[in-house]
Amino acid sequence: GVARLRMVLDEIHPETKRTRSYMERLFLEMCTRAELPTPEVNVTLRIGGDKLKPDFLWRDAGLIFEADSRQFHDTDMAFLDDRRREQRLQLADWRVSHCTWWEIEHESRRLAETIRGLLARTPPPTGR
Repeated sequence: GVARLRMVLDEIHPETKRTRSYMERLFLEMCTRAELPTPEVNVTLRIGGDKLKPDFLWRDAGLIFEADSRQFHDTDMAFLDDRRREQRLQLADWRVSHCTWWEIEHESRRLAETIRGLLARTPPPTGR
């Protein structure tokens, strides 16, 4: 059943233990199926005086992906907070992209190819 699948995924993909939602778990499963490099999941970044936890990051590529669900990101305050957070990350030379539940569930091949293309781009030099 589902519990067994989660145990198997946790063994194959230790990063699934760091996911905070089912949507994040689906994103990791998509990365595995597409044979993308494994992202770091929900790790703390210190940006200035702030501690930020992006959903997924590929440190060497300077790439962050945020999996945005309407449940947590569809209020005026969340919208404003997300923009401020993205600006802080971009000022620290991170490339930030977003995806939705729909893309993960229904357009996973296209999304994986987008991520693959972004990972292939050379990031700007930084002190990350």
